[in-house]
Amino acid sequence: MHTDLNRHRQTLAGKLLPLLLCMLFIPVLSLRAQTDTGRVTGIVTDPSGAVIPGTTLKLINTDTGITLAVTAGNDGNFTFSAVPRGNYRVEASHAGFQSVNQSFALQVSQVQTIEFKLTVGSSNETVEVTDAAPVVDVSTSSTGAVIEGKQVTDLPLNGRNFTSLANLIPGVTRGAFNSDASGRNGNVETFRYSDSGGGALAVNGLRQQSNNFILDGVDNNESLVNSIVFFTPPEAIQEFRVTTSVAPAEFGRAGGAILQNSVKSGTNSIHGSAFGYFRDQIFDANPSTSIQAIQRQPFSANSSASPLVVPSGRTRSSSSATTRRFVRNSQRIPASTPYPLH
Repeated sequence: MHTDLNRHRQTLAGKLLPLLLCMLFIPVLSLRAQTDTGRVTGIVTDPSGAVIPGTTLKLINTDTGITLAVTAGNDGNFTFSAVPRGNYRVEASHAGFQSVNQSFALQVSQVQTIEFKLTVGSSNETVEVTDAAPVVDVSTSSTGAVIEGKQVTDLPLNGRNFTSLANLIPGVTRGAFNSDASGRNGNVETFRYSDSGGGALAVNGLRQQSNNFILDGVDNNESLVNSIVFFTPPEAIQEFRVTTSVAPAEFGRAGGAILQNSVKSGTNSIHGSAFGYFRDQIFDANPSTSIQAIQRQPFSANSSASPLVVPSGRTRSSSSATTRRFVRNSQRIPASTPYPLH
């Protein structure tokens, strides 16, 4: 009897072990699928349009010096996969043809298509292509836009809530007032930014809680009201992409927008920034148009931040950090506060 019981336990353990392994690795695979890296693809041809197989292509990050190399296939096509966003130069060289290089900026999750036309000549001769990127991106069916770091830091941003800039994209609004995603109900992390809309984004008429927030390829969603967890300080943002419809198959979770936030990373030089933000009621106008003066409501908001990036060595890793301090003291005016009229 003991022998049969032990055999039954071994059989049960043998069935449960594969199931447990699957449960452990499925979340990891799902995290790896949602990434903020892009892809560089293209084809190499001669002036007549015939493909040139065996062409050597090098992709160089001009900020860090990191270089990737591939060889064009028999059909002349090439692909650089899982490329982080940044500034790049791609070089194409083949014996008997002039070398060609082209520079471009790769954005978050962008698919950059490049077509090389090599002319006959010495490979020591280099032709630099300066054509601008096409106005219409035919490499993807997704719609949306990228808010770049310069826009994040230069445009007015009341409340220092970076998600407010997503309203610049067609089809994106804050949606109905007082939703759970806005933080007005005091729930989850969005309450810290409730005065500026929290994490509420209504895309193409969908609910404000139907979005997918991703931070550097990592899930940034909270599961209580389906909103954002961490609000990245504007100074630490390199850029963020908002996909409003026809999202790639690698993304799931929600039917609304996909907001991919990419923080600043290191280069081969030390760089950083600092700022100070001061706001106080002494600079506010009187909230009433009446002759009788009404005391201004107490309000003060002081904020400072200093992102810094320190490289560990050329073409190697770097360290980055952002410190932020925010102090606020305010008293909300009740909606029913009476103002004297004369």
